[in-house]
Amino acid sequence: MPADIFVTSHTIATRPTGSPPGRGWSMGVVVGGLGGGGDVGLAAVLVEDAGLQGRVEAVASFARCSARVAPPGLKRVRGALYAVAPEADLGRRVFEDKLRSVAAWARRVYIICAEDPWDDIVEALEWLATNHRVSCTLHADIGGDGLLTGYERMLGSYKVDTVARAALAYAAERLGWRAVIAVGAAGGEGGGVEIDHAELAVTLALLEERGAILGVVAPRPGSLWVADALLSRAESGMLPLYLQAARGAGRARINMAYLHGEYEVKPWYRYVILLDALRACRASPLCMAAMGRGLRGLSRWESTRRGLDRRVERLYERARRARQRGGSGGVEEEIMRVVERHRRRGGLRAVCRV
Repeated sequence: MPADIFVTSHTIATRPTGSPPGRGWSMGVVVGGLGGGGDVGLAAVLVEDAGLQGRVEAVASFARCSARVAPPGLKRVRGALYAVAPEADLGRRVFEDKLRSVAAWARRVYIICAEDPWDDIVEALEWLATNHRVSCTLHADIGGDGLLTGYERMLGSYKVDTVARAALAYAAERLGWRAVIAVGAAGGEGGGVEIDHAELAVTLALLEERGAILGVVAPRPGSLWVADALLSRAESGMLPLYLQAARGAGRARINMAYLHGEYEVKPWYRYVILLDALRACRASPLCMAAMGRGLRGLSRWESTRRGLDRRVERLYERARRARQRGGSGGVEEEIMRVVERHRRRGGLRAVCRV
């Protein structure tokens, strides 16, 4: 726990908001999971692969929790920000409390409760900005919820991820952070049965058109050890799927969490798509619905294509023609073309500018 934090009976008290950190603090990176579960495992892989260990200021993952249901082991810092106590045991489906024992760079670990009110989430981000000198944030998602625009007919488990995306877009615009969302195994949500790949092709094309795709990376096998170590202590369905894809498997056998069976591994699952959080949110009516309102903004969300502008309509028409030309193969080629166009744009260090 940081030296400038002390535990009280109810919250963790800190230096007053807005006061500058001490001298000698270098600008660094805050990393975390976008939607809970094994997402932080992919973030850890990316830290290892890019050699960012010495630049990690803190781990701050978004999760499905609130002040009303914050589990024992979380100590409130400010607003929706909770510190993970060193002795915390948050259960087999949570990874953040295990990360300290696996990665030496995970010295300060927090959880941002995405079900808290929007103002509390903003307060959490502002506290991080004041106390950790953040220049770049990296939040990872496995499966594709971090890409969604809201035009898709099936959205997966999108609510926490969407609130997180809106919060990071806010931080990029108001706090000046370089906020990056990293999505691995896109379209693999729920073992590949929830996000339609033709719609994924449209979503990627739309994000590309709006300038939201910063690059695409494929972590080296030698950087996967940290996720393997986490999986020996906790359970996830999507993290094993991503790891098997990253190692070149054509099919993934998984018996963990909510996935039990053998699943097809698509050729793009091994790649991690890096997104500009602000541009990606602006391209997504779903994300913009959460902006300023948090979870309340999503309470009546319905997938719809009513009111699509002509550019988006053209993208859906192109995906339909691709499906007609070659079944799933035509759609897969569309997805891989986007991936290949962005593979040479620079790695994560260049994207984060560290």
